Amino acid sequence: MKKAITVTVWSLALGLISMWSCSELKSPVEPSMDNADQSATIQRNVKTSIASFSSLYGEMTYDLNSSREKRLKIKNVLVFKTSGKDIIPPEGITDKITISVSVRKVNSSHDFPNGSLLFDFNPSGTSFDPPAKLELSYRLLGCSPSESISLYLWNGHEWEKISTLLENSRDYKWNKKNQRVMFNIPHFSLWAIAKD
Repeated sequence: MKKAITVTVWSLALGLISMWSCSELKSPVEPSMDNADQSATIQRNVKTSIASFSSLYGEMTYDLNSSREKRLKIKNVLVFKTSGKDIIPPEGITDKITISVSVRKVNSSHDFPNGSLLFDFNPSGTSFDPPAKLELSYRLLGCSPSESISLYLWNGHEWEKISTLLENSRDYKWNKKNQRVMFNIPHFSLWAIAKD
């Protein structure tokens, strides 16, 4: 009986480890979220645990004539806030816009050897006036309180380190207790949070 329980525990542990792994970024070329696992599609306020996470998708439709602030929220992962009137959509979008985000955990790559979370917002070309509010959580990286964490922006050619947990600034507010960084964005970009 004791052996059967031990085997079951090891099988469960190996299953959880395989759930945590994702495909790797093989080179420092522009990352793509096109192959994100859409089976984890969620709309709003869905609680996510590290054991169930490999990639997530969330979306919300905004009325471009509304001044009411709306939130696209994936609990324990991100919060995006803006009103429809503050959105400057890409050309051709006039009344409503569906904003989406794909979030993917990358366990190892040449760019982020210690792992990272990638946040890809769409539609590309969307901007905000005034800037939208964004909160990104790094809780799903499974960091210890003593580890150093950085926020990166894909500038079209390479990853650019924007802020670190140790550099709490006026523009980037890090909350160690809740494991998140808060900042304003003037347009959609590809973001990453990684262990240093």
